[in-house]
Amino acid sequence: MEQWQTILIVKGAAGEINLFARKEENGSWQFYRSNDTAAQNIDPTIVNSFKDALSLLGQSWTYLTPEFIHPEFKKQFWTSISVEKGMFNRANWRKACM
Repeated sequence: MEQWQTILIVKGAAGEINLFARKEENGSWQFYRSNDTAAQNIDPTIVNSFKDALSLLGQSWTYLTPEFIHPEFKKQFWTSISVEKGMFNRANWRKACM
């Protein structure tokens, strides 16, 4: 099993949210959320799908500013965000995902 990697950092006025992932030996991924880049404040919830990982971010994560997206996950984030409705800054997300 690989070590945890940061796959998303989003920031807003209230702080930041970090999404971490690691690849298991069978090729599947595990995900968890933290409010700390040092992975200290770990949410004990670990999920096994990208869709479930997005739900860990809450409802308004698209309104936050993307600071980092792991290259291996850029396409998945863009696919997810491109269908979202709302007045979030789609240009920021497009730039971060491309």
